[in-house]
Amino acid sequence: MMLVASIQVSAKDPKADIVSQFKETYKNATITSTHNKGFHTWIYAMDDGVKTVLKYNRRGQVVESFRYFKHEFLTPMQALKLKNEYPNMKLYSATEWMNGKAIVYRIVLVDDEKWIHLDSDSSANFKNINEFKKG
Repeated sequence: MMLVASIQVSAKDPKADIVSQFKETYKNATITSTHNKGFHTWIYAMDDGVKTVLKYNRRGQVVESFRYFKHEFLTPMQALKLKNEYPNMKLYSATEWMNGKAIVYRIVLVDDEKWIHLDSDSSANFKNINEFKKG
């Protein structure tokens, strides 16, 4: 007796499914690029003026995300605490990183003399990571 096994090979591109899923979820976003690296698909997009990067696994689940923005997307607690604790510094940039377990904000402040890099949670618990003198 001989057993015959057949394997169906699909020519369907998993990246195409992920891009389609992204477009359904983020209707106002514009995809700027996509690429595969290892077992992950990365989508780079602009979503309402915010640079957004999403990392998907093979099953189409988001496993990591980054958003790059200015002050308008900080939490109210973060904005108020920054204003009170760093009154003479300007917000240069903020990055939100999420991996399914935590959300971390990297906040960069600047004045005439220095740069300050802070990490924060959404409740504005700041941790001074680095301070750099300018020029």
